[in-house]
Amino acid sequence: SNMKIPKRFQCAVFLIPTLFCWTESRTPMPKIFFQRLRGGVSKYYNTTAPSLRGGIFEEPKAGVPLGDGQSLWNKGGWSFEERDHTEFCKARLLSFLSDVRSPFRFSNLTSVRGHALVTYRQGRKSAGVNWDELTLTWRIGEIGSEEEASGTLTVKEFYSDFPEDIELFAHVSKTGNGKHGTTLELRSALAKLKLEFTVILGKLVNEMLTIRSKN
Repeated sequence: SNMKIPKRFQCAVFLIPTLFCWTESRTPMPKIFFQRLRGGVSKYYNTTAPSLRGGIFEEPKAGVPLGDGQSLWNKGGWSFEERDHTEFCKARLLSFLSDVRSPFRFSNLTSVRGHALVTYRQGRKSAGVNWDELTLTWRIGEIGSEEEASGTLTVKEFYSDFPEDIELFAHVSKTGNGKHGTTLELRSALAKLKLEFTVILGKLVNEMLTIRSKN
């Protein structure tokens, strides 16, 4: 006959012979299970796979080495995770500044707006310092003497992704006896330390990448 089968039943018509043949041959249909594990690792279980292959497929196997700063559950660093290392970077910033060849001495990192983060994602580890603003105390000259000058230095846009945008703004609270220059000259000298701060920014990122996990 020329009977037409509605489109919504056509798929079923082709599937019925296939299922019948499977039943007649008594061959078990393949059973494939998918499981999403913690840490973003996917496992595929195929109970009918050849014994040589073990029946288990696991991916991926590369990624961040174990104990490289990520949580224990985040094997390989495939899941998104952030670790805040702002306090670490604040301490290291003062340490790096003490090594800078300059007559200025820096201390008292009084305020920091922003974060210093290590991020794990898709098997990769990255680090970045994103401080909108930070404030330091500066001094020059013999401590406690009449010649000592001091003030604060505000660093803005301290971003590791855009180091060229760093800006330095110096405030002079005491010029001493003027031995080290006028207010304008002191401000100008402090502003010239932009290159040193840029170098320190890169060092902070590199050190963050070496931090290892304790848990």
